[in-house]
Amino acid sequence: MIDSLKDFYYLDEKILRNYVSTIEDGLIKYTESSTSDGSPKWNFDISTGELQKILVSMGIPIPATSIKREGKGKSVNISQLREPTKESLFSKLDNYLEPAIQYLEGFDREIWAQLEEGQFVRFSTKVKLSKGYEIGNFLNNAGDFFNLANNLDIDMEVDEDFNSAVNYGKKAIEKDVQKAIFRPIGSPNSAKFFFVGSLGINSLEVDISDLSLGTYTVMGRIEHVLQAGEKYTIFDPTLSGMTNMLSREHRRAKTKIKSKNEFDFDSKDIFAVKPAIVIKPIALYK
Repeated sequence: MIDSLKDFYYLDEKILRNYVSTIEDGLIKYTESSTSDGSPKWNFDISTGELQKILVSMGIPIPATSIKREGKGKSVNISQLREPTKESLFSKLDNYLEPAIQYLEGFDREIWAQLEEGQFVRFSTKVKLSKGYEIGNFLNNAGDFFNLANNLDIDMEVDEDFNSAVNYGKKAIEKDVQKAIFRPIGSPNSAKFFFVGSLGINSLEVDISDLSLGTYTVMGRIEHVLQAGEKYTIFDPTLSGMTNMLSREHRRAKTKIKSKNEFDFDSKDIFAVKPAIVIKPIALYK
């Protein structure tokens, strides 16, 4: 039991409910029953419904409950209707999929080539956010720094170009969905054999920037296996005019926010290509 306990950092509850509901033919709520063979210790003159109202009015939440006497009051059957948590849904789905999950605890090119769309995989991984998010986060922090300086009456001159860049940074990090790269531990070449997918910010249990710290276990479903000539966009630098904002040398010089090389990006920051695989992450945990 202790081995099954997990610290979840990401759980896509919508996917969990959809998958478990499909497997169980629409069943999501569960009835749990128990029987007490001893004599009841409370008075049943108050109906179950009225008892629930009293408890709720006292601030004591209870699940939907039904109580049934058996025999001449020597035993009581109690049934409760329970709504599962997203953590318990993951546990159920994990048990259902156990025979079908592909574990990637270390693999070679041949095993990678056998992965197929629709397959569920589990692997240990490092998480890297898109270059767009990293730049956006830096620009947003730079804006906060200059705001702090102004509040402290420190004279620091910036121009409209810098303000535009900061506004882009805010937009980039406030998106509801962010792209992430998952580089499995044991990959024969983590620069090529990796997964890429989208994370819903509302499903994260930590600040997304903290995902770059440490190693996680990921469980997910393969959405698409990239073929020769196909490209999956990780970060589009043309959005919001970012290419123009970052391409002029004098803007870097005037704002002095980062060196040229650190703002540069190449094709691997923009696109994922074969043999990378697109994945739908369901859970990240330790």
